[in-house]
Amino acid sequence: MSIFTHPELTPSTSPYQPPAQRLSAGRAWLLSLLLPGVGQVYCGATTRGGAMAIVAIVSIGAAFVFPQASQIAIRLMVMFYTLAPLDAYLTAAEHNAGIDVEAPNNPRVAALLNLTTNGFGYLYAGWRQGFWPVFLLGGAARVASAQVPIVIELYCAVIAIHAWRIATSKREETYPAAVRPDIEESSFPRGVPYAVAAILIGHYWLLVIIGQIAMLTGTAH
Repeated sequence: MSIFTHPELTPSTSPYQPPAQRLSAGRAWLLSLLLPGVGQVYCGATTRGGAMAIVAIVSIGAAFVFPQASQIAIRLMVMFYTLAPLDAYLTAAEHNAGIDVEAPNNPRVAALLNLTTNGFGYLYAGWRQGFWPVFLLGGAARVASAQVPIVIELYCAVIAIHAWRIATSKREETYPAAVRPDIEESSFPRGVPYAVAAILIGHYWLLVIIGQIAMLTGTAH
């Protein structure tokens, strides 16, 4: 029996379809670490990859050309360099497991959208009933962040995690973990992409906290 079938599923009904060829998850990760989106293009997710690459290039250019927008540009770069390589790695691994690389409800995309926009990750994940309350709350958080910048960072982190969980739950409906083929999705250690993403976001949060303390200290004096 094929590793892509399950006792209760036939090859034609199984959501996991054998890929025409395996992809290197390590290569996908490295490509998107060099430039966000390139790893996704390598995996065949050209729309997602192209959009990521364009935003990354524009952000890098804006950081140098428009000093007044450098803070926003740098934030976008950090978020994309944190999640895009991880997404490329997991996309390649999912492809090897028989998941369509363009399948909807990608948890990393939902999280990235909520980290960089005002709740649009919820629209992507299909949670439309919660979009407008979150949108309005996000506006209030941005007003408060003028005095306490860490407020918006905490807010975005919370809704990013929430969107990730919603998208993961919806993805599970289409691709149940119980019938996922038991194969080696990648020989590249999974801990490496997660560790690099954790280091990047950890350094970013350290700078945010230091900046907030400096601002509060300066205000007190």
